[in-house]
Amino acid sequence: MLNIYFGDMPSAIYNTEIYFKNTYEDSWILDDFAKKVIKKVDGSDVIDAQAIKSPVLGIIPPTELSGGVKTLLLIKNCPDEVFNASTCGDNCARFILELAKAKDVTINLRHIMDFDKAKIVYPFINFDHDATFAKAIRMHFEKVGIHFSEKDIIISKNAATNEYEAFHEQLVKEHRKAVAYARENNHPIIVLCGRPYHLDPLINHQMNQLLTQLGFVVVSEESVPRQKNHKVNVLNQWTYHARLYQAAHYVVENKDMNLIQLVSFGCGIDAITSDEVRDILKDGNKFYTQIKIDEIDNLGAAKIRLRSLKEAIGQQKGA
Repeated sequence: MLNIYFGDMPSAIYNTEIYFKNTYEDSWILDDFAKKVIKKVDGSDVIDAQAIKSPVLGIIPPTELSGGVKTLLLIKNCPDEVFNASTCGDNCARFILELAKAKDVTINLRHIMDFDKAKIVYPFINFDHDATFAKAIRMHFEKVGIHFSEKDIIISKNAATNEYEAFHEQLVKEHRKAVAYARENNHPIIVLCGRPYHLDPLINHQMNQLLTQLGFVVVSEESVPRQKNHKVNVLNQWTYHARLYQAAHYVVENKDMNLIQLVSFGCGIDAITSDEVRDILKDGNKFYTQIKIDEIDNLGAAKIRLRSLKEAIGQQKGA
């Protein structure tokens, strides 16, 4: 099975050129798979382990192979690593799929690769009920000729759930450490809320760093400890929105915390969430600050708003 992680992946090996140069072995080049991809992708022929005949460059060593071929050989021969496959062109896609048929393969991509007629499964799945989940997974994969037992599906789901819970516990632990530090040093605390894509520093304009420069301690809405269920005045059917509303209630319950919501569009569902979060904070006598980051050409205006927020928090505290 092929798993694709899109975007920046810290654990992936980004520079496949250097990794290949320091890792490859002669046996890789003499393998039938290697000979095939070198012929099909580069149009070259393997003479021996240290000599490849290129129609353009003549006799070259393996280190002069194309980036796509090097990455394919790394994927095949280093199964425990995840490689940046963005060095591969679309002509490598069929070989990535071939490797994924033989074993589970995970790659990191930073562009859309054309897999042509590959069967890509992307069903809507409900994770809340084991039996329904297993049935749906089994049905959708069987449509493309992949078969799993419901027992294995449940085992896999439980393993993933346990891993997520462990991740969240670690996140909460770091949250508590940050809050403790803020309170020991008398720093205001901001719960910074945004959609998953707002984690990208090129999208969020590094708003978290701007806040810390102004003396705030910043935590994310996902790091907020689990809360009791609170009533909301809107239809709440998405996980992110549920976290957002819970974070707003959490801020209301903590006098030294305030919330900032990042939005990129402000329309559609963002308009609904913004109104609900504003109402929750208003009822708790808290400030509501929204930063519409797609309209920020320079951070001067954002800095003014955040400085104003800090001043208003100081005045409210001293009142």
